[in-house]
Amino acid sequence: MTEAGFWAMIVTLLVSLYTMAVAILAGTHKSSAFGRGARTGILVSFISSSVSMAMLLVALLRRDFTLRYVYAHTNTHLPLAYTVSALWAGQEGSLLLWLWFACLMTALVGARRRNWDAPFIPYTVATAALAQGFLALVLVVASNPFARFPMAPLQGRGLNPLLQNIWMVMHPPAVLVGYAAYAVPFALAIGGLAAGDLSATWLRRVRYWSLLAWLLLGVGIIMGAWWAYLELSWGGYWGWDPVENASLIPWLTGTALLHSLAMQRRRGAFKRWNVWLIALTFVLCYLATFITRSGVIQSVHAFARSPVGTYFLIAIPVCLIATSYLLERRRTLLDARQDQTLPSLTSREAGLIGTSLLMVGTGAIVLVGMLLPVGIELVQRRQVGLSTDFFNRTVVPLLQIIVLFIGVCVWLPWSGRPTQQTRQRIVIPALIGINTSLILQLIGLGGPVLGSAPAILSFGIAAFVLSSLIWAMLSSPSARSASIDTDASDKQQKGMRDRLKDIGRWVQRRTIRSGNLVHLSMVLIAVGVCGSSVYQREAQLRLAHGETTRVGPYTITYHGAQIDDSPLRRRVSAEIIVTQGGRSMTFLQPAQDLYPEIDQRVTRVAIRSRLDGDLYVILTGIEGHPEAGASIANLRILHNPLIIWIWIGGTLMLIGGLLALWPQKSRHG
Repeated sequence: MTEAGFWAMIVTLLVSLYTMAVAILAGTHKSSAFGRGARTGILVSFISSSVSMAMLLVALLRRDFTLRYVYAHTNTHLPLAYTVSALWAGQEGSLLLWLWFACLMTALVGARRRNWDAPFIPYTVATAALAQGFLALVLVVASNPFARFPMAPLQGRGLNPLLQNIWMVMHPPAVLVGYAAYAVPFALAIGGLAAGDLSATWLRRVRYWSLLAWLLLGVGIIMGAWWAYLELSWGGYWGWDPVENASLIPWLTGTALLHSLAMQRRRGAFKRWNVWLIALTFVLCYLATFITRSGVIQSVHAFARSPVGTYFLIAIPVCLIATSYLLERRRTLLDARQDQTLPSLTSREAGLIGTSLLMVGTGAIVLVGMLLPVGIELVQRRQVGLSTDFFNRTVVPLLQIIVLFIGVCVWLPWSGRPTQQTRQRIVIPALIGINTSLILQLIGLGGPVLGSAPAILSFGIAAFVLSSLIWAMLSSPSARSASIDTDASDKQQKGMRDRLKDIGRWVQRRTIRSGNLVHLSMVLIAVGVCGSSVYQREAQLRLAHGETTRVGPYTITYHGAQIDDSPLRRRVSAEIIVTQGGRSMTFLQPAQDLYPEIDQRVTRVAIRSRLDGDLYVILTGIEGHPEAGASIANLRILHNPLIIWIWIGGTLMLIGGLLALWPQKSRHG
């Protein structure tokens, strides 16, 4: 039965090529018949890719170990949730999921008849079909998830224990759907250039899909950081690993794109720059895939060496050459409006362009830091590596400037200079930021790791931006008009339905709020990053049964160890009581899991989270005999101040992004 999955992939490949051809004919001949053929191809390719997904999932659930993929990522003891997540745990399955997402995105863009009214849609569908056909080709030729053994093994190897985490169930699909969604703005860019149509309709669709892809990829990155924090047992969440950087770079250029699109929406300028940003972000997704799957860079996040990366490496220059050719052909269209100058260096336009350039520059530095060791190894045949200090000294200052720009741009007017009233309003947030830095300096919280200046500056900037955003939201006309049930008598008279209508009207006035919420999330993430990196404290403990010691404000008591055996693994856990000020706070059980079948040991950390910071406990080993109550626990304990604000900021980013995507009534003026 699983052979049907492989043949369905071949059908997806052939139908994608058919869809591309008839969509091009629909655009060149303005033919509704060819348009119907393309829409049929879109639906058939989505169905066939769904069949492939279903066949692989059935094989995983049935533990069909004749399939190499099922053998490599499952066994008979694996829980159901992780058996399902094994679908995208390996290289072949994750590519198949990417193909399915790509077919879904193409269907959302071009499956409905009314979407074909715009002249750029046929060429957009053709480009999207080619992109999904490329993924199908890679699966069929180089990464077949339905490859078989001659004889079925009795037992599978099982899923990597590090991947048996709920966030790793969600992180890969979020990143892959973000990559798939970024194919749509690229297809729209190629379609718009081919049709000679970069109208307001085209711009609205590009903005929507760029925002959606940015949000999905950003949420996926946050999930990956949270997984690393929980599973890799080193007390951090971001190590400037090449694979981490590879997914961050297109997110940075995608952020630059959103700011630059606002310029095109407002002034009709920078069209060429925006098309290049769209193409660059898309090919950077391919570059991230090459880094992850080629084996040229070793990482705990990367797949094994395979020929898959070569296909993506070839596709990158093809995409860039096609974009360059169409940009040259449509030079008159792109240069039709010559107003490419900024009205003032103190205008909102200047702030947006400055933010866009800073984002691109930050991504470029991360890219250089990621690829430079690879280039040196290829040329000089010696391995080198850039430490995290390189990124901390180059990228972090740029990110501080970007956060500062958030607070400044709130006060900048469109196409003009700040008024006297605006300059007076910015004084209070500026004073809040300066006073925050002064107070931190006076109480001695500069930070011993990076020195006092960066930490004090970071929190001062954060205070300035937070107060600017809050002040701007409260003082904006839309905020003043969005009050709900301010009259006490109205509160008594209004029913639940009326209250829901009020809330709905408030949500509809969210245009400024959604952007401010996203910017607010970035500031909270910056606060969490600064607090957890600058003020992190660490202690190495060796405690006998019943022994107590102090770590900062906490009292740690070791109450013995437990051993738990299961068919999958043997778990040894330490029982820790944490108190503060004589008051019992929490019970923690850091553990180590031993998986004998694959001879792998995995550390399971215990975390106590509060708004002011996390207590992060790692069990590095147990000495003695836990059964006899005579054990000694070796513990590594970290205090990560403010780190929870990274996850709160990520959640707020999701909410702000969803509000920005919420359908809204068209407005004039």
